[in-house]
Formats: sequence, structure tokens, C-alpha cells
Amino acid sequence: MCDYEIETDLLASQIGEAIHVIRHIHKEDLLLLCEQVYHANGSIRGHLAITPQDLEKLKTMEEHYAIPCRQFVLPQGSIGACKLHVLRSQTKKVIRHMHRIQKERNAPGILWDYFNRLSNLFFMMALYENQAEAIEEIPFLSRSYDS
Repeated sequence: MCDYEIETDLLASQIGEAIHVIRHIHKEDLLLLCEQVYHANGSIRGHLAITPQDLEKLKTMEEHYAIPCRQFVLPQGSIGACKLHVLRSQTKKVIRHMHRIQKERNAPGILWDYFNRLSNLFFMMALYENQAEAIEEIPFLSRSYDS
């Protein structure tokens, strides 16, 4: 439980840090995500503070920042896009901690939806940031899996 709270605190802090280098994502959107992650921080130990409206806001942001991408890409590009890729990865760490908690205590379903959607949003924002900087994505073709 404490590790989950530490990881969500780190995620919120990294969102706050990223605001200063991301150039094409609305700062208000990032501040809202920072606040929502802090609400999610106490939503397992305390009262559930993530709402269906929070999920709807993520969906709206996904639609706004959506860039078509049908392949894996390297997490590279502008400094802002790279920060967003780090946020995506950090969000996945939060989800892994929720899996560990699930063995002892039920994590509310809306939190699973929230963090999975948030990870996808950070990926879309990274693509959006690179596109706005005229930086092309570099496809990644895995040698580990059949393409």
C-alpha cells in the first residue's frame, strides 16, 4: 500500500516537473492530471476519490491529443515527448503496485480504468508533442516477437 502511494506521489511530482518542458500540451490539462493522481493516491487506503467524470475528462483529452499510430515507436523525440514517455512508464509502475495490492485488498475498478487510460493518454500526448515539434517517430520492430 505504501509503495503504491509513493509511486503515485512520484507520478504527480513528475507531472509537475514535466509542465516546465512540455510546450504543446495545455498546462491546465497537466495540472488537472497532477491533481487527479493525488486524488487516486489515497483512493485505496481512504475514500475513493476518482469519479466517472474524471474518466470522462481523460477520454476528452485522449480525443483532443489523438495522433494515429499503428506501430510501436521508440520513446524518443523532443524533451517534452521524452518526459511524457517517462510519465507513461511511471503510470505502468503504479498499475503494477495495484496488482500487488489486489492480492490483499480490493483496488476499486475505476482506478484500474483510470490508470490504464492515463498511460494511454501520456503516450498520445508524447506523439502530439513530437508532431508539434516536427519530430518524426522512429518505429520499433521487435526481434523478440513476430511482427
